[in-house]
Amino acid sequence: MMFEFDLQVDQIEFDHQIIEQAAKKAARKPIEEALTSVEQRMLSRLQPGSGPSRPGDSPNVHVSANAGLRDIMLAYDSQAQTGVVGSVLHNDSGSEQPLPGLLEDGGTTTIRHKKNGKKRRVRIAPRPYAGPSFDDAIQAGEIAGPWEGEITG
Repeated sequence: MMFEFDLQVDQIEFDHQIIEQAAKKAARKPIEEALTSVEQRMLSRLQPGSGPSRPGDSPNVHVSANAGLRDIMLAYDSQAQTGVVGSVLHNDSGSEQPLPGLLEDGGTTTIRHKKNGKKRRVRIAPRPYAGPSFDDAIQAGEIAGPWEGEITG
């Protein structure tokens, strides 16, 4: 017994909306896994310590009622299929700029003394932790890895 199969590719219709929805649904899990990996690596870099860390090292964190740099959150936008992870914007340092960005990249800012209210300009040396955490996750295959087998054809 023999079967013959003839397929006219130009006669196949695809429901693009179903395919697009399936791809978006499949993308959510690996993106969230990648974001979580970076979040965990960032937290592991933030070690308790007294005083400031050395320039170029990850910043020290200090015990306080406000978790500060350890307030790391991640967010996924299903419409845009993008995600972000980082320290929550807080500005209790008296600085005119958010502390997480100043520590990551370094820079100059004006800070206000909490007790007497006087302002002064200070230069902050970079103490990166988000960028190196992302790079480590890439090297460990934790960014591309979760995508394996998610969308197959």
